[in-house]
Amino acid sequence: MNKGQQARLNALLRIQVYLDANAGALGSVSKSTSRSDLDSAVTGLKQYAAQQSQAENQAVSAKQVKDAAREDLRLYHMQPITAIAKKKLTNTPGIQELALPHKNVSDNDLIAAGTAMAAQAAQYTQVFLDQQLPADFIAQLQAAVKAVEDAVTAQSTNSLAVNDATKSVKAQLAITSTDVKILNGLVTKQLKGQTGLLGAWKNAKRVHVVAVANPATPAPVPATPAPVPATPAAPAAQEAPHAAAA
Repeated sequence: MNKGQQARLNALLRIQVYLDANAGALGSVSKSTSRSDLDSAVTGLKQYAAQQSQAENQAVSAKQVKDAAREDLRLYHMQPITAIAKKKLTNTPGIQELALPHKNVSDNDLIAAGTAMAAQAAQYTQVFLDQQLPADFIAQLQAAVKAVEDAVTAQSTNSLAVNDATKSVKAQLAITSTDVKILNGLVTKQLKGQTGLLGAWKNAKRVHVVAVANPATPAPVPATPAPVPATPAAPAAQEAPHAAAA
């Protein structure tokens, strides 16, 4: 969950605590269908948030596996073949298929290059064996290409899982928005004239999002430094910006 979504979930949890703690003053408000709907939505929201977090962690892991597979293919399988081909097969037709792809080449292009290299090198197997490459160097190269293919598929699967979980989080938050509005009307009506309880309610349902400074936008530097007082005053506490829970 991003900071805004987490802040909204925190507000929803505070609303539940408030409704339970003030059940006596609120009468039948907590018996409303909107309260039960809110509870169900919050439960679902926490589940989807957990799924989202797990999917994000798996996506990071999948990328690391893919990056390692790419390096293994390029450096430990394709690079030796390229070096030998450059020396022994310089004027051979199709030698371009034995070139080493750049490290930043796309996944699909790297897979294609590895597949083409295996096919081309197989035509000159003895040249590479004479340079003491393993007898199964073609099979090893093909296996390395397959490892990259599998890693790319795994990363795509995890990315889809992240997207699905993120959509579910947004959908659950949208559901709770209507429930909070209804509950706000019911609570406000029930607590008419009870300033303290109404103030606590407003505070409970506020969404507090901590502001984060943008590092890309440097703070302006004054042309002339301001004088420093002998006894600096303690800075006033600043309240993080907040907005009403929707």
